[in-house]
Amino acid sequence: MEAWPDRNARTGCDCRRHAADAATSVAELREDQCPCLEGQEGQLMTMSRWVVTGVSGSERIEFLNEIAEGVRRRSKTVEVYDVGQLISEECERLRIVTVDSRMLDMDPHLLRAIRRSALKEVRISIAENPQVDLRLIGIHATFRWNGRLIAGVSWDDICEIGPDGFLNVVDNVDEVVERNRANPKWGRAEAPGPLRTQEWMMEEEFATQVFADVAGKPMYVVARKHAPDSMSELLLGSDKKRVYLSYPITAIKTESPDLLKRIQGPILSQLEELFVVFNPLSIQDVDSLSRRPRRLAIPGGRTHRRKHGPASQDVVVWAEETASVGDFADSDTCDPTVADEADSDHDLPAALIKARTIERDFRFVEQCDAVIAVYLTEKVSPGVLAEVMRAHRLQKPVFMVYPFRKSPFLEDVVTHFEDDLESMMVYLRQIANDDYYWR
Repeated sequence: MEAWPDRNARTGCDCRRHAADAATSVAELREDQCPCLEGQEGQLMTMSRWVVTGVSGSERIEFLNEIAEGVRRRSKTVEVYDVGQLISEECERLRIVTVDSRMLDMDPHLLRAIRRSALKEVRISIAENPQVDLRLIGIHATFRWNGRLIAGVSWDDICEIGPDGFLNVVDNVDEVVERNRANPKWGRAEAPGPLRTQEWMMEEEFATQVFADVAGKPMYVVARKHAPDSMSELLLGSDKKRVYLSYPITAIKTESPDLLKRIQGPILSQLEELFVVFNPLSIQDVDSLSRRPRRLAIPGGRTHRRKHGPASQDVVVWAEETASVGDFADSDTCDPTVADEADSDHDLPAALIKARTIERDFRFVEQCDAVIAVYLTEKVSPGVLAEVMRAHRLQKPVFMVYPFRKSPFLEDVVTHFEDDLESMMVYLRQIANDDYYWR
């Protein structure tokens, strides 16, 4: 594998084929030569380019447009490129008759050529307007279509774009499913149900991470419901620290709904003034567990044969009972042997919801500089403690609001305690821009 090229020190070009060529002009680029990002005066490029992925229905482009508004409010310039729309426009320009519902049925070689032609327009725009501060290139890493997994972008495409970083936009699975089902672009193809959508989202994130790893560039997973202004700070390369807001969501929902409103309202707003904030409640897939039936064994119930596994093994028939969000931590309420019994795209296994929730929250912790934990209950919160330990193992500071007696084990992993939210906000304002406290 060819290494990701360094940018030419004089031109800012990072094209892998012509990284040392400083003479390419915009006119030559139009003849499909080197996609160098040298401006007409040959000035060094300083803008930031992000490749932004996300499955259909994630509202990736809508989110980017909202981020763009936040960038403009900071008196910065920004361009958003919807590669899917550019492909449609390229088909029209080339007089290729197609419709949205049949686009992915096109010959793959022809589709790849059209995509490269559309991306060439992006490169021309970059070359012609070198002064733009931020460029957001929205594209699919993968497609699920008629039972197939289709590449949405190639490594050559990534190299020619030359991104400074990657973003993967995610949202609640149920909302993604409903948006796709309501979208006529799916046409005769059936929009994926919850299970296939979750698998698609995992594939999209994985492919994006692979591109980022090979390119040696940063990659962030962000939720559709994360604050656009906060994300604009992230993409502009702000000096603001990145923090993960941790708190015992289930306990607060049950015991102190007003506290939850306060955390999600004024406290979150204050934190976003100081930091780039990753909020666990921006994704609420786990809430679907409270709206779905839970299977409980019926003593003495009839049995039937398992579809998967040993043919001789019988499985108990299950009764239905409403689950609560509190069952999230109660892993034995879901029998994994039965979860595989139904091969349906209309039922997202509870075990998968839980696993993805844990994986995503840990991901948020990993891509942050610190964890801010609001722990205003004496109840044990396995989620908060796991996130705190994750941060500790990654050598990230943990700032915790905890007014109760401190265990020495908790003191060992928490960097700084405060007894109340007001005191913590005073402390965070004092240290927000002091690197000493973030080591």
